[in-house]
Amino acid sequence: SRSEGAFQLDKATGSDYLHLGAATSLSPHIHLSADYMKVKTKVDFRHNAYVDDMTLDADSADARLTVTNVIADNDHFALGYRLPLAVRHGAMAQHSVKGYDKSGNYNIAIDRIDFAVPKRHRIAHVTYMRQLKAQSIGDASFRWFIEGASHQNWGNIAGKKNRQISTGIVASF
Repeated sequence: SRSEGAFQLDKATGSDYLHLGAATSLSPHIHLSADYMKVKTKVDFRHNAYVDDMTLDADSADARLTVTNVIADNDHFALGYRLPLAVRHGAMAQHSVKGYDKSGNYNIAIDRIDFAVPKRHRIAHVTYMRQLKAQSIGDASFRWFIEGASHQNWGNIAGKKNRQISTGIVASF
């Protein structure tokens, strides 16, 4: 979509990101892995008299311990901890006329809108995934999974919790 009015962009918003990942095997069936991503987005507004240009910094992280061939060949059990993508730093300054002084000049107020998430959503999860024994369809494979997850600060709301159990089928082609 295209921004218009006070929030019209002067040029396209640009984002730079860095994604780092690492994995190691502790044994043939026990693996550790971790991922981290950092994103920096620069927003250039056309009407700087109304809203200042801004930069948003966001990141995400994930760490997992995976054990394979637990119950059946090619199955796996994983225990992990996730920090979903969230803004860590960044604010918008908006300039508004809030009346006039005695000389008739504008009273300009600057409202600062902070986009940083103070209480970050955190997820601890446990997953079991197993290959389904079915006739193959070309190069397709199907896996069944069940996952339990505990969410803290659900939706980045301090103290809000959620517990989930999910199951489904993953298809790979």
